[in-house]
Amino acid sequence: MRWMISMLMSSVLIACSDVPPRLPVDGSGGAGGSGAGGDDRPDGDLVTMSIVPSGGCVPSSVTPGPDELGAIALGRFEVQAPLRVEELRYVACSGIAHEVVYFRSGSEVPDEEPEAVWSIAVPESSMAERQVAISLDPPLRLTDDQRFGYFGVRMTGEGDVTMCVAACEDSAQPERNYWSDNDAPPFGWKQLSQSPTPAAGLPYDYQFSIAGHPL
Repeated sequence: MRWMISMLMSSVLIACSDVPPRLPVDGSGGAGGSGAGGDDRPDGDLVTMSIVPSGGCVPSSVTPGPDELGAIALGRFEVQAPLRVEELRYVACSGIAHEVVYFRSGSEVPDEEPEAVWSIAVPESSMAERQVAISLDPPLRLTDDQRFGYFGVRMTGEGDVTMCVAACEDSAQPERNYWSDNDAPPFGWKQLSQSPTPAAGLPYDYQFSIAGHPL
């Protein structure tokens, strides 16, 4: 069963900006591999995108139930022009070690068995409520044929402590927020608002954002 936690501890989260000004930023990264990335230097202006629209936000968060450890909270981004995505940011409300996963697709719904999935381990942090900035290695190349980028946080747990990500209630874009029924392909993706069932889903927008440069 999915859990939600009201986020009342920080007024920063209410703004839902791409870079909350007072949250500590935890920069993490990891070893990647060859594939969708590249070694060429960024060219052009930085492009940023966020799931949460500008304006107000009713802050909350999402954390897994006891039978959902290993599930993935997944956000969808669509580009209108080719983009090399170099960074993922999200707001965590737990310091537990976890994992970021990402892949690309030509489909507006996430693939059950993506052609390639990249992952980055995020170490434990002494900070609980914080913005996590992940440098993607390799970067994810989104093209005209594969213009959808999917970026997720794996919901790990240890004892009574579980991973938790901030979200905004009353989603304006439910088709951009997903949850996996399984921890490996086929993932069993469902919209967060429909998972585990339409009556028990959470109509929330994850506080996920990406940044990169035009290809």
